[in-house]
Amino acid sequence: MYFCNLKLNIIRLIKGLICLLAFILLVACRDKEEKLFVNTDSSAVSDELSNQHVTAFVEDSTGYIWIGTTRGLNRYNSQNFHQYYHNVNDSASIPSNGILCLFVDSKNRLWVGTDNGLCYYTNKDEFHRVGSDQKYDIVHQIWENAEGRIFVNMIEHLYEYDPSTDKLKLVIDKFDPGHQFVNHCFIDRKGRVWSVINDYVRCYNGKTLELEKTICTHVRPHFAYLSSIKPNRFPGRSN
Repeated sequence: MYFCNLKLNIIRLIKGLICLLAFILLVACRDKEEKLFVNTDSSAVSDELSNQHVTAFVEDSTGYIWIGTTRGLNRYNSQNFHQYYHNVNDSASIPSNGILCLFVDSKNRLWVGTDNGLCYYTNKDEFHRVGSDQKYDIVHQIWENAEGRIFVNMIEHLYEYDPSTDKLKLVIDKFDPGHQFVNHCFIDRKGRVWSVINDYVRCYNGKTLELEKTICTHVRPHFAYLSSIKPNRFPGRSN
């Protein structure tokens, strides 16, 4: 009887130690994750992507591959990944870890659109944030027309980058009049801006941005697609 009780106590002790060890490992992993993503560092170097959910990628003029994810921005140099994160204490960090789109303009500037604002990469290995009057700075698309004008699609509004003020100015209000929160833009050979939402296609003058025509599709497609657009004029998320 004594040995049975002793054996039972030993089993209980082992189970308790296993539970304690599991708890310690769980806390350690959580602390490690928090240290990585909660505003302690603006950048890091790793052999892996910051997150496996890739949202955008583009190659810059120097050959670096930039990869946006839902948890940070990555710069790949064929050997490792330089990871960039949002840091509330660093105004030169990216505005948010949620990367939505990437774009390289004719001046070789890398533009980064996030779910909380827009920025571009500088030669100081920093990010310069571009402000707007938008309450929710969800940057869905970035593109440049033949005249070098930078446009930013925030779904409900269309903005243009003003280099004289270094800010975004509103150029088309009520860009999504039905509040469907699905608005993808394309540029045709004549420079016109085509806005595709669920049941409408709208065409805007490329220079004045005045509405030229509205086409009702009478359907609600799941994907926006125009087959006649040249690949190098496609302004959506980076290929």
